[in-house]
Amino acid sequence: MLLTPTFVGLLLAGAAFWTLIWAAIHKLDEIPYIKEYTSTQEVLDWIEENKGLTLVITEGINFVLHGLGPHGVMFTLGGTVINFLMVFGYVSGRQVLAVISEKLRRNSPVLPQ
Repeated sequence: MLLTPTFVGLLLAGAAFWTLIWAAIHKLDEIPYIKEYTSTQEVLDWIEENKGLTLVITEGINFVLHGLGPHGVMFTLGGTVINFLMVFGYVSGRQVLAVISEKLRRNSPVLPQ
């Protein structure tokens, strides 16, 4: 398959679209009507428990919104890469990052005021 500038642009657009969706998930606690029903922590915990289902849902949304044409598939592929990295990288590694962060905070010297 030939990667034309149009296809590269579609890959980047798909990646940017899903990056914005993941950023919005992290802002759920700041949206007035949504914060009454759920929180960022609840959503991320659900995603961590249902990784495969999360990927199936995001792929379904991609194909419903963008179709099965060549342009839609390239857009979807860009989003798939971001979703895979977020679900299996970031969401899975949150606990590890929290432990490392806590250790760094405990071991950092207190600066005089």
